[in-house]
Amino acid sequence: MSETDTMKHSAVIIDLDGTLAAFKPELFQHLHQDGDALPTAKEHNNIAPMIEGIYKLANQLQKIGEKILLFSSLPASHYHASLEWMLNNNIAFDAIYWPTSQAAKLPYEECKQSIVARIKADGYEPWLVLDEQEHVTRSWKKYGLEWLHPSPSAS
Repeated sequence: MSETDTMKHSAVIIDLDGTLAAFKPELFQHLHQDGDALPTAKEHNNIAPMIEGIYKLANQLQKIGEKILLFSSLPASHYHASLEWMLNNNIAFDAIYWPTSQAAKLPYEECKQSIVARIKADGYEPWLVLDEQEHVTRSWKKYGLEWLHPSPSAS
């Protein structure tokens, strides 16, 4: 194995829904009451406007060499609409992690544990997480990660 095969990449994990995107689930439910339909790209922009400060921070971190890993606990069925939203908004990222169909059936803590394991197996060494959910602080710290809780904007 060469040195580059074993090299870990310093990384920051950013939660997508509620941290990078101001996800408004009540608008999603209003648009799609049948629960099966997915948002169009335009609807996704309306129900999940980008949070500008997190966007700027992700870009600055990437400029100094950090890998940006996006994380979501939404069902995998939202992946394509979310990816289109990220591309349309020029979101800086190196990888996206969604729960596998098997992990999505697990309790939230175990689901997150499987994602962190995948991140590390992919050669990333995360050290910081940005997540708006204050109640998950202990679980991120359990993985040896520092945690920042972005506060909601006053708008």
